Amino acid sequence: MERTISDIQNQKLNDLYWTSSQTVDEIVDELGVGRNTLYASVRPLPAGEICRTCGNQIVFTNRTGRASGLGVCEGCGLEATVGDETPLGGGSKRTSPPDRAPRWSQWRDEVASVAPERAALIGGAAALGIIAGAVAVKALRH
Repeated sequence: MERTISDIQNQKLNDLYWTSSQTVDEIVDELGVGRNTLYASVRPLPAGEICRTCGNQIVFTNRTGRASGLGVCEGCGLEATVGDETPLGGGSKRTSPPDRAPRWSQWRDEVASVAPERAALIGGAAALGIIAGAVAVKALRH
């Protein structure tokens, strides 16, 4: 059975997790806690960027995300590539919340920043939907 940890241990755990090069196993051995306790106690690390969708803070939820530059918005849960200035990346150096009213230029920039693979996937799904609908209409008419 895992024991709970004190506030001081929690702070040390977070310091070791985010600032040391120790593995998770080394940290749990040093602090005498289980892996589940460690993962439950790790606080998200601010990524220093703001979500363009909702204006909340982007955070790293684990070291793997930080290493790959993948953050998550605390407000809306949108994944964001930290340092990516595109609107769909989620991250932005902007410190004020975005305008709530969509603007043509903002929408155009968001569409332009969609990865080609994702656009092809969405387009293919839409085309399949149209074909399936046409087949269903033809079958119902006969």
